[in-house]
Amino acid sequence: MDFYSFIFRKRQIFIIMVLSLMMTGVTKSQERDFYWWNEIHNWDGITNWEDYIIKSPGFMGPNALPVPQVKNGNIVYDFEVQIATDIHFSKGDQTQNLFLHIDYPLVKEVVSLEFYVVPLEHYKMDITTRDYRYSRDFDGKGFAGGDIYFGTQIQIVKNNEKWPDIALGLNCRTASGTNLEGARFTEGPGYFFDLSFGKNMNQKWNFYGMAGFYVWQANYNTGHVTYHQNDAFLFGLGTGYSFKSLTINNSFAGYLGYIGNDDKPIVYRLDLKKELGKIDVHAGYQYGINIVKYHMFRVSVFFRFEKGIVEFPL
Repeated sequence: MDFYSFIFRKRQIFIIMVLSLMMTGVTKSQERDFYWWNEIHNWDGITNWEDYIIKSPGFMGPNALPVPQVKNGNIVYDFEVQIATDIHFSKGDQTQNLFLHIDYPLVKEVVSLEFYVVPLEHYKMDITTRDYRYSRDFDGKGFAGGDIYFGTQIQIVKNNEKWPDIALGLNCRTASGTNLEGARFTEGPGYFFDLSFGKNMNQKWNFYGMAGFYVWQANYNTGHVTYHQNDAFLFGLGTGYSFKSLTINNSFAGYLGYIGNDDKPIVYRLDLKKELGKIDVHAGYQYGINIVKYHMFRVSVFFRFEKGIVEFPL
């Protein structure tokens, strides 16, 4: 072996040793970063941390598995865009987020398309809540992006003297949410469908409600049984009062999961909407009666546009 071959081989050995030390350092650093989590939750060293996260409304942020809004048996007549900001208060979790909702009448008074999302969420949890949710956020605070929902509303009955207005809703949730580590969004798909109804009692009062089915990916292991999804009965009832350009709505809504892992949220909502031409100003309050005990305040603006692809009165 000549001198240059000897130097070249030594250099190769040196590079391999440096890379090995670097990789070992990264691994040790990662172990140290989550050492606190491993100790608190008695990690067995084998199970993936994702299996510890419980994909249930009682173990995640307020926007992970929200209770759907109660529909009133009618689809939108105009193209509507809602931009809102929400503030959630609870004992162990303070959350603020943006909210975007789009309703598009594909066939006027017959079919509409719906899209909504929480594009950005900021949160801060206390240590007790962080550990209860198996979150891996050491400081319990950060940002997340929400799931995208899309669906369609189909008018079944409209302006019938004997029957209330009835609409069918079909909705899907994509697995687009982020920050499963912080127990903010499930990063799993879901869907729900419902029949909503509404009846105007006179010029001012109306009553409405819905009933349906809510399903989401759970992957919950009890040690004896693995539930790949959770199925829930979806329900809601409400009443509205209109006075000139002001509308006040009160509603109760929720869903009842069958697994039993804090999966039965019920909420009360108070909404006020003021019409200002083609713009509506909205203020809302929501309280979690059980499971998700947040006080939520919403301020939003609705922009309405006269737009439809096909006109076909029912």
